[in-house]
Amino acid sequence: KSMNKNADMLILGYFAPPEAAGFYRIAMSFSNLLGVLAAPIGYVVFPTMSRMHAMGDPAQLRRLVRRITAAMIAYSVPAALLMGVFAGSILAFTVKSDFLPALPACYVLLAAFVVANVTIWTRPTSLAIGRPEITTWANALQAVVMVASGIVLVPRMQAAGSAWAYLAGTLAANLMVVWMINRALPLLGAAPAAQAPGSPRAPGAPSGEDTP
Repeated sequence: KSMNKNADMLILGYFAPPEAAGFYRIAMSFSNLLGVLAAPIGYVVFPTMSRMHAMGDPAQLRRLVRRITAAMIAYSVPAALLMGVFAGSILAFTVKSDFLPALPACYVLLAAFVVANVTIWTRPTSLAIGRPEITTWANALQAVVMVASGIVLVPRMQAAGSAWAYLAGTLAANLMVVWMINRALPLLGAAPAAQAPGSPRAPGAPSGEDTP
């Protein structure tokens, strides 16, 4: 995970002039504000997700994931658009107009944080279902994509290129983790059909004598 946090700055420092690193840092700090409100959600929902999984209730877990996703879309997309519209004015007021070249990177990083917010449920879900390696593999993929994209884009686009590399890594990692979670515990499909009378019970399912 530390590699993901530092890879963009290391590549930028190697392939671009020092001012590009400054522009990128300003863009990252500004865009990261979009994730401030979303960050605690993973910690808040983790106990509920763990309880739902322990109770063998994938339908409830599926509904919770969908509610979180819808809420994050409703918050992140309008907030990102609003921040994008006023980004120039905010940067000019807070860090002076000398940093306005950071704007292209701001726009791309805002898109990356929208993706991260909308998939904020993936980490607590992978932990709740006992599959922490899913997040580990996603972090590894994000680092590889960021480094490969950065090496190609940063020499040409400098700060904006680093932002595109960050977006590419974020998209790749989150698509992978959603796919892996959905394979481990189908969250995106329909609820399982009712069991036909006389068919064998799934392990752990209550028998007729257990119901009042």
